[in-house]
Amino acid sequence: MFYLPKSSLELTFSLIRHIHPSLALQVRNLAMNPNIPKSERMVPISLEEEEIFTLVNQLMKIENQARIGAKADKGRQILASSLIADWLTFNLHDDE
Repeated sequence: MFYLPKSSLELTFSLIRHIHPSLALQVRNLAMNPNIPKSERMVPISLEEEEIFTLVNQLMKIENQARIGAKADKGRQILASSLIADWLTFNLHDDE
């Protein structure tokens, strides 16, 4: 099983909810799982590999939009970059 910080899931939900609502809802459901104790900071990830790639792709679009154009937003760019790193740094394949 692979884990991400609950805060990363919540921030990911906030960024993608308007552009990919169904995937954002899946991310939010992971973060709000009632079987995970409130004190637990890391959340098990049960998304398929394809869903994770879609999610990372959406975050990359957000990062790119935040970098250029009239709506340039350095904070949003940094947030999206950090979340991309979080989603890409955990191993997608269980070696056990």
